[in-house]
Amino acid sequence: VPLPRLLASPIKPEMQSRFFLAWVHICDFFIYLLSRDSFSPLSNKKWQSLLDIMSGESSGENSKTKAGKQHAEMKEMLEKFVAGAESVTFQLKPLSKDNITGHFNGRLVIFIKAGLLLSDAQEILWDLNELNFRQELLSLDRQLDRSGMLPFDQQLRLEECWVG
Repeated sequence: VPLPRLLASPIKPEMQSRFFLAWVHICDFFIYLLSRDSFSPLSNKKWQSLLDIMSGESSGENSKTKAGKQHAEMKEMLEKFVAGAESVTFQLKPLSKDNITGHFNGRLVIFIKAGLLLSDAQEILWDLNELNFRQELLSLDRQLDRSGMLPFDQQLRLEECWVG
């Protein structure tokens, strides 16, 4: 998942708001991808490019520029992710300029040009921090585990960390 600072870093409030909205629209899909062994983490530049694409800010970009090539690569990667999603239907299409709502944790979040409610931004950033922590712990455990446990048993053991 993207680092929280990627969503909070744009200087313009409307761009920051678009990045938050883009993440809200794609977070369920990427959480699904995290559950698959074949998914490897994306770099910060790729997440930046993905948020640009999904926020609708990269339309009509020149494919000869470095940013344009990165966006084209990410669009192709997105198409492969969606095509590889077994028995799950996702529509990952960029947001329109008129799209100002999204659902996060089961409730409606409204985005405005001036930004979004501080409490909503804090909740989204907290959730991203938690997801990043979990992913880092899982990755670290995979790298350091020498117990010889079956992967499923190892995963169950780690999931006990999140109970309560």
